Amino acid sequence: MSKETETIKPIVLDTKESIAEHYLNQDFACVSKDVLCVEEGEFLSEGFLPIPPSDEYLFEERGDDYFDNFEELTKQLQEDKITIEDITEMKEWEGLIEDEMSSHYPMWNYVFLAKSVYTTEDIVAKVDELYSIGLGVFEHKEETGIFVPGAGYNFYDKHWIPLYENILPSPINRRAIN
Repeated sequence: MSKETETIKPIVLDTKESIAEHYLNQDFACVSKDVLCVEEGEFLSEGFLPIPPSDEYLFEERGDDYFDNFEELTKQLQEDKITIEDITEMKEWEGLIEDEMSSHYPMWNYVFLAKSVYTTEDIVAKVDELYSIGLGVFEHKEETGIFVPGAGYNFYDKHWIPLYENILPSPINRRAIN
């Protein structure tokens, strides 16, 4: 077949996985954290800053593992007898933060850089939602992106499909994947 008669085959996005992959490639650039962080005199982990979720999210999702009186604290929070700031002053809070942030690091050292300011704004505004589907958010100098702190399972089912079904705001993305 000559070049003049070749036809261009359309991209077929007929599964949730193919749609999520399409939008992931459109919105993010996958790069090695080593490449992102290597500069003269800089160690690989310097300047790479995971953004933690909100204190409220951490307490709701992980507090039961660290506070013996979690149910009582939750009740006091609901009744406005204490604030989340009061809880962050407790000795148990330091252990929760330390454990959470030390375990929340890019597996395989790969990260996904936001390709546009719009994607950057969306992910920075939705750190808690991204944590809820197992993704981390990071900043490095002028770059912002997401990372997966896990391995050995289907990333599409756990992260990428929920990202485009529930978190990123584009109506086109949501309509296409649902």
